Amino acid sequence: MFRPRRRAALAQLLRAHVVADGESAWTIANEHGVGLAALQDANVGLDFAALQPGQLLQLPVQFEAPLTGEGLEGGKGGAA
Repeated sequence: MFRPRRRAALAQLLRAHVVADGESAWTIANEHGVGLAALQDANVGLDFAALQPGQLLQLPVQFEAPLTGEGLEGGKGGAA
């Protein structure tokens, strides 16, 4: 089992969250700016009604900007 400091470092590296005492799925989703459904989808099979301190939750991947065809084969997203 990982020690708390090591677990927090691992969470940052993996885009994850270590559950703290009193946290709920909603507070975790809100803290990270993700939707509750997206958080649940990233942690299939996890019982969100029974979160325990120290559990590691996977956070959904977020993209900074929408993906476009610019810069891909052919320049402006069109066929080459």
